[in-house]
Amino acid sequence: IMLREREQLYHCPAFPLPAAVQDTVGAGDSFQAAFLYFHLKGLPVLHSAILGAANAASTVQHPGGVLGQLSRAGLADMLARYTVRIHGDNRVEINLKSQ
Repeated sequence: IMLREREQLYHCPAFPLPAAVQDTVGAGDSFQAAFLYFHLKGLPVLHSAILGAANAASTVQHPGGVLGQLSRAGLADMLARYTVRIHGDNRVEINLKSQ
């Protein structure tokens, strides 16, 4: 995902999935819903994008467009399974933790 806020460019990759994609329906809507929710709550653009990408990643792991959408607690649980690093060049690195 590439984002621009004023003169700043940001890059947030998709979350690596632990299993195959089940259905891509609703992934974009899931990203936008989480991104807008968190950005309107005052989080920075890049943090909001990370949470949006996490919500979209969960959505594609379930059939249909809504089963995988996460609550705030669900997002926290999902993020606990990943390492997320924000680099100084506004680029995000996301890795699935070893099980």
